[in-house]
Amino acid sequence: MIIARSATLSSLLLLSAAVSPSLWTSSQAAPSVPALTFRVTARVGATGQYAGPQQTLQARVLLRGNAARVETTTGGTPSVVLVTPPYVYRLLPQSKAGVRWKIQPKTAARGAFDPQELLRDPSKIKVALLRGGAKRTGAGVLNGTPVEIYEARNFGQKGQQAKVWLRRSDSLPLRLESKGGGIQVSASWRDYARPKNLSAALFAAPKDFRVREVTGRPSFSAFAG
Repeated sequence: MIIARSATLSSLLLLSAAVSPSLWTSSQAAPSVPALTFRVTARVGATGQYAGPQQTLQARVLLRGNAARVETTTGGTPSVVLVTPPYVYRLLPQSKAGVRWKIQPKTAARGAFDPQELLRDPSKIKVALLRGGAKRTGAGVLNGTPVEIYEARNFGQKGQQAKVWLRRSDSLPLRLESKGGGIQVSASWRDYARPKNLSAALFAAPKDFRVREVTGRPSFSAFAG
């Protein structure tokens, strides 16, 4: 999905697995785009009168060309989301079953925040942050890694606060804190790698899985497990 600047930056936790128009340009993996893998942990909770315990999401994300794979476990049950244009799958390995949506290409909105593209070209992350109203407020070291810090009090909309720590070497995100619109989020990224070879089988539903077709658009729960 395209994440507009007016939406909370917290959606970047689904970041690389988001279903973005950039994925629908071809049905084949783009060999010129290096693969990227990483892990992300995000904690999301409501604020104000609806405040309560935070929910935690942990995911392993793999990107290869125009395909993405997100592996999560919820309540002890593993699930896998595959983005393989023009389809999005949600698979349940334990039951060897799943569902599949067909997504229609859409034109990216002006000023939209597209996690897929940002992670493939890290130099664009700073640009997107600055366009959303963030400013570089300092530099430091986070868990032994040199970082640059960007903050915004009104990230794309009034009252949307965001603070992001970007790895100085390549601008990939390491930490995010965001609050606004009744939602508070903290997220962290780790174990970045650019493997030379990721098997195409990782981005395809196994032949022995029972996969049924569904209509409409995949919901947030499909990605969150």
